[in-house]
Amino acid sequence: MYVDDEPGLLEIGKLFIEQSGGFTVETMKSAEEALKSTIIRSCDAIVSDYQMPGMDGIAFLKEIRNTYGDIPFILFTGRGREEVVIDAINNGADFYIQKGGDPTAQFAELTHRIRQAVRWRHAEKELRAANEQITASEEELRTQYDELAKSGQQIREREAQFRAFFEKSQDALILSTTEGFFDCNEQALQLFGFGSREVFLHLHPSDVSPPAQPDGQGSLAAANTHISQAYRDGKDHFEWVHMRRDGNTFPAEVFLSAFEIQGRRVVLASVRDMTVRRQTEDALRESELKYRTIFENTGTATVLIEEDTTISLANSGFEHLSGYSRKEIENRKKWTDFVVMEDLGRMLAQHRARRQQNEEALRHYEFRFRQRSGVIRQVFLTVDVIPGTTRSIASMQDITERKLAEEKLVAANTEYTSLLNQIQDVYYRSDREGRLVRASRSLTELLGYDDLGELIGRDIADTFYFHPDDRKPLLESLAVSGKVTEFEVTLKHKNGTPVLASTSTHYYYDKDGTVLGVEGTIRDITGRRKTENALRESQGQLLNAIDLSQLGSWEYETATDVFVFNDRIFSLFSTTAEKEGGLRIPSDMFIRRFVHPDDKGRFREALMAALGTNDPRFASNLDFRLVRSDGETRTMTARYGVIMGAGGKVTRIYGAVQDITESRAMEEAVREANRKLNLLNSITRHDMVNQLTLLKGYAQLAGMKNPDHAIADFLEKITSAATMIERQLAFTKTYQELGIKAPAWSDLSQIVKNVGRKEVRCSRTCAATEIFADPMIEKVFYNLFDNAIRHGEKVTEIIIRCERGAGELIISVEDNGIGIPSPEKEKIFGKGYGRNTGFGLFLAKEILLLTGITIHETGIPGQGARFEMHVPKGKYRFPRDHH
Repeated sequence: MYVDDEPGLLEIGKLFIEQSGGFTVETMKSAEEALKSTIIRSCDAIVSDYQMPGMDGIAFLKEIRNTYGDIPFILFTGRGREEVVIDAINNGADFYIQKGGDPTAQFAELTHRIRQAVRWRHAEKELRAANEQITASEEELRTQYDELAKSGQQIREREAQFRAFFEKSQDALILSTTEGFFDCNEQALQLFGFGSREVFLHLHPSDVSPPAQPDGQGSLAAANTHISQAYRDGKDHFEWVHMRRDGNTFPAEVFLSAFEIQGRRVVLASVRDMTVRRQTEDALRESELKYRTIFENTGTATVLIEEDTTISLANSGFEHLSGYSRKEIENRKKWTDFVVMEDLGRMLAQHRARRQQNEEALRHYEFRFRQRSGVIRQVFLTVDVIPGTTRSIASMQDITERKLAEEKLVAANTEYTSLLNQIQDVYYRSDREGRLVRASRSLTELLGYDDLGELIGRDIADTFYFHPDDRKPLLESLAVSGKVTEFEVTLKHKNGTPVLASTSTHYYYDKDGTVLGVEGTIRDITGRRKTENALRESQGQLLNAIDLSQLGSWEYETATDVFVFNDRIFSLFSTTAEKEGGLRIPSDMFIRRFVHPDDKGRFREALMAALGTNDPRFASNLDFRLVRSDGETRTMTARYGVIMGAGGKVTRIYGAVQDITESRAMEEAVREANRKLNLLNSITRHDMVNQLTLLKGYAQLAGMKNPDHAIADFLEKITSAATMIERQLAFTKTYQELGIKAPAWSDLSQIVKNVGRKEVRCSRTCAATEIFADPMIEKVFYNLFDNAIRHGEKVTEIIIRCERGAGELIISVEDNGIGIPSPEKEKIFGKGYGRNTGFGLFLAKEILLLTGITIHETGIPGQGARFEMHVPKGKYRFPRDHH
């Protein structure tokens, strides 16, 4: 819940927090409104301003603490006085954050503090429950102490047992008072790099920490705050940066528990090194970023498809092809949603065959793709199943223009717990027969039992090992050295599922040195193993995806000025890594050996531009010519992104390269064919116009000879037919130019100005509006205006308006004429329909469809015609918005 008397701050705060993911923000304009709300009980945290009308933030905090207890509370205000901060902390505020500065950084800090406060509160609840168990255990221990006091030998044995557990714990354990450390185990000395307890003891936690923590707070003050928290609440749990004796720092997870020993208040600190876990998480993030960059920059529309045909991952190329956003596609759309009905049956058959490992399943074929606008595109598909999964990866190349060119060529010839429980590990002890005689309560949590009574006395191998014989190697190692450290085992959960764990175990003895059994600790490593497996699986699947897409991946290291290529790239170079001395090639050598001389300058400029960017989302592409080792020149396209280092500098460039020589040659062939076809059409049309001129001239001469009525009627029909042929030839000239030039951005106001009709008025809603269309877009508006004047009968005004719809721009052209009858609203866009040439609106529709724009007539008959053009997202813009 976010409480503030400024509506603007409530709105922007809600947007910033929710877009970070995992949050739902409820806003309230006053503390009184928040306290009356029924949803406050279900909130995980409260963020409040300080200075508000009526009840201020401190009074609101007090009321929250009195009524709702320890719900996380963050004071977020522009008041920075020290007394306000002190008052907030004294009354139980979790954090105090001052407004001001960059909003992105400010709300990122607020979001982080909310997560931290909620996480801490949950941890406190868990620790509170554990503390209650400790209290119960303490009472039990007092009773036992009274009994043990009767026998000094028994007391010493119990003390020895505790010391054995204390010393053999896999975590660093430290006992301290306000004066400093007074006891620790061997693991603590090893973790912090001290050779003896004498040097380590009497130190303060800040003595084994850097001067300041990552949040900028001094280690001394921060350590004292956490110790005070433990003394006050009995426990504390937090992450910390510690420092070894040699000055090297490491991240750690710290659990504090406060209790009394012989009337003295002490704190037990359990310190766990998080370095390996952090490195694993960082490696996973870097791997995902690397391969997602390659996936995103393949240059084609690429998707990851689940067995049930759901699209689970899509790149920006697929967004552009489909017309949908990634949010609308991923885990919401199936690939079948984009296939025209006539092609769906054969594609589903291929989908099933591919998952049955049918070698006859096609990897490459064409189909018709339906975009969001309804436009049908011709697509060339490359698809295959990712090995070891039921998922497939598919890349799609829009070949509509190529297919249209082919169709035009064809149409040319026809028509177009307790202290033990304070640490996270499990403590256990067995007798010489291998039966469990003692364990911490954490064993029940690890293996899914309700009570330790279900476990005590049972055979460890038969009950707790997934395969009972697996305990034999552990016992054999114990027999050799007397102890084992971090020995990995597979235990059995109560429900029968395996539990991955590691154990550090040793023998324990009686006073005569006789082995009484085995004791040690067990740590659950399931999470760590899942992280490692996820990293391997992610790397394997993405490498398979790249290979299936027939792309060569590469990497440039800024520190070494070296390109690192995979084997597929070397095959593009017509060489091998072995011949080139390995996968790594210095940049100057690569450019000198393989880049065409005329493209070397552009290649170096592109490389320097990527190195000089400060945008972590930077992505670009470069087409260049490659001279292979056999002397052949090939055309390549490279697409790439960057990885930023801690200092905001580019440390690596990742990318993919693809051979586009054949597709470029095909484009050139199509352009040459169109040129020849247009030349043939131009010559033929010129000759036909000359013959029509002769035909009309002879008909007029014949009419001057005063023929009889029947002959004169025939001559008039001949002249009319010749005139119609002339109009149709004029249309073929215009239609021939359709799609020849690349689409471009055109200013709507300038288009209307160029058409130059005095009846036309452009609404202010269309000011500074540009649309992406064929250069013949002016003919669309000319035909609409000409039809309105020619057929509207009483038209005195034509108005153009622009309106933003759901992901589209609607441009309406509306007149005040007689309108268009309902039965003709769709027919008017047909070829040859109408009272003049019959081609005007047909041509307008074809010009608009080239960039996915559709047109419909929606006017009311008798009140005027209204033509609506629906421009899809990405095909319109407002230049002033970018200034």
